[in-house]
Amino acid sequence: MKKHLVLIGILVILISVGLSGCNSSTEETPTNGETVDKEKFIGTWFGYSESECCGSENKTIIFDSSGNVNWDNSLPYTYSIIGDKLNINYGEFSTEKDTYSYSFKNNYTTLTLSLLTPSSENDTGLTIYLNKQ
Repeated sequence: MKKHLVLIGILVILISVGLSGCNSSTEETPTNGETVDKEKFIGTWFGYSESECCGSENKTIIFDSSGNVNWDNSLPYTYSIIGDKLNINYGEFSTEKDTYSYSFKNNYTTLTLSLLTPSSENDTGLTIYLNKQ
């Protein structure tokens, strides 16, 4: 009887160790803290923004793979994704940055950005709705 208990105990341990490597999560976090969502941003996006003060205006945003973003034909800014936040850094010599929450829909072809850090009254309630081209 003791031999059966020992065998069952060993089998349970082996099965536990074997299954401990299984994980249902598909999200990976590279060592620099950026999520794999960065790949989903790359490309040209067209859409519009809405804010509480200023209504609606058209937007064109281009994200490249090296971390640069062109926002409505502006100077190139940089972007990073940390966790579930998109950070836009405004220029090499500027400390200004905006942080957005984001969500993808329609197989990553529709993107919604919601500004979390308004820097002026004009930015209050800013949401940007984009479609990938």
